[in-house]
Amino acid sequence: MSEDKKTLIARFAGRRVVIPAPSYQVLTKEGRINHDRREAAVAAIEALGMIPTLTGGCFEQAGRFAGTDERRAEDFMTALTQTDADLVMALRGGYGMTRILPFLDWEALGRAATPMVGFSDFTAFNLALLARTGRPSWQGPMATSFIDAPDFTVERFSVVFGGDPGPLVWRTAPELLGAVPEGDFSGTL
Repeated sequence: MSEDKKTLIARFAGRRVVIPAPSYQVLTKEGRINHDRREAAVAAIEALGMIPTLTGGCFEQAGRFAGTDERRAEDFMTALTQTDADLVMALRGGYGMTRILPFLDWEALGRAATPMVGFSDFTAFNLALLARTGRPSWQGPMATSFIDAPDFTVERFSVVFGGDPGPLVWRTAPELLGAVPEGDFSGTL
């Protein structure tokens, strides 16, 4: 780890993170809300010094989703347009983001300043936000990603709050390419 854990926690300390659930709910194998896993995610975020706030949909279930499409869109809009949040981080991914995109107020999102992070089906939002408003967003961990997260995840996540992510190392699988290419490469990610 390029920064020690104390430095990372100091970087995260007091950061207010709003956590909506725009997609799947965190479920048990039996299909019920997995409160223990959700609380483990909250505890992991708190252990890093951040102050998480869960939106109402994090406690709701409509089939496999964290509430109805309308409820998830409403929670997501509220989270993204709050002025007192330092970051909006999705609870988890899976599927469901594309279902709420038509309900989002893109003009309001274009004016909002709160950064947001997620991956998986959150990618649909990343791309729609950029296309509709020109605003960038982060492709990165979600709240449940911090449960037993490796140091690498926490270290790379620090870039959201101004940390140095260190060099990006490209690794290829020789069996896929037939040979490992040599030399230095650069480009836009």
